[in-house]
Amino acid sequence: MVPKKRNSRRTAKHEYRYYLVKAEEFLRTMRVAIAEDDWNAAGLMAVHCVISANDAIVTYFGGVRSASKDHADAIKQLIDVVSMKSTKTNATHLARVIAKKNTIEYESRLFSKPEALTAAAHAEKFLKWAISILPVD
Repeated sequence: MVPKKRNSRRTAKHEYRYYLVKAEEFLRTMRVAIAEDDWNAAGLMAVHCVISANDAIVTYFGGVRSASKDHADAIKQLIDVVSMKSTKTNATHLARVIAKKNTIEYESRLFSKPEALTAAAHAEKFLKWAISILPVD
């Protein structure tokens, strides 16, 4: 399947490592936020974790990363670039976390404990998958 053209930026394949390091840092920070009952921070760190992990994946496999303001394009890009049986299942984890970004950042209400724990679980699964398909030095 030929990937569709999306608003993306060319990236050097070796840069995937930088995005992976960021994703791992966001995950660790998310865990600290959960331990401190900081649900908004935990949710936002889950969002940043999956975005960075996705950037690592598409950088490695496609030499691109999304430059779109619409994060849904990043999900579509992942599916276009990574042709593995596990991609669609894991794209669901990415989508579920990204769907909470506006709620966390822009709505006046607070992110709840159940929402944060759900986002964290999806972030953990997505990053675990990213690590399993990427070379890790």
